[in-house]
Amino acid sequence: SYYHTIWENRTVSSINTTADEITYLRGIDSIYSGFEIEGAYQPNKWVRFDLAASIADWTYTADVSSEVNNISTGAVLPSSGTIYVKDLKVGDAPQTQFAYAVTVFPTRGLSVKLQGRSYARYWSDYNAETRTSSADRGQPWQIPSYSIYDLHVTYHLPLDSSNYDISIFGHIFNLTDEVYVSDASDNSRFEAISSAPSHSAQRAEAFLGLPISYNLGVKVKF
Repeated sequence: SYYHTIWENRTVSSINTTADEITYLRGIDSIYSGFEIEGAYQPNKWVRFDLAASIADWTYTADVSSEVNNISTGAVLPSSGTIYVKDLKVGDAPQTQFAYAVTVFPTRGLSVKLQGRSYARYWSDYNAETRTSSADRGQPWQIPSYSIYDLHVTYHLPLDSSNYDISIFGHIFNLTDEVYVSDASDNSRFEAISSAPSHSAQRAEAFLGLPISYNLGVKVKF
């Protein structure tokens, strides 16, 4: 499938209770477009292949006006002006995603699935209100691409009963113990190295993904 969505003239607001201010961003225009595909192929009873992919382009298409008001009085404050976001990528979600898996069925009741997920073109989240300089047109920090692999094993016990079913399962998440950034905020106020270049890794607040983990269990249906 292919989608092409145009969002025009949106308004968003944010409140700063400490400063007693509310900010309105008006005239936000953006385009969301991309391809998505999902499929599966099972050539025989022993193996199955799955694939899903999403390749997108999400971009702001125009600068927007910013109006800052005092909450108590409603007065327009001098910090009002223009927010320069034209051609910036929408952050906080990977714009290229792949999911793929191969499942084998070596014997009756047993399935073993190796599943992978890959993420790329992932721009960190950022506060549009900080883009008040026409000279600052740099894209937010782009999170490094990464791939995660999980292993899933399920075995249905061969019980001769129609009253209940017992299965044993096990999962290994992040099988290769990959170290990766799962989320980040651009030019963070809290964790950034202020002397580093703007929109760089040193100015980002990064959150690492979960390391390798295990899960074992038994499921009973009756």
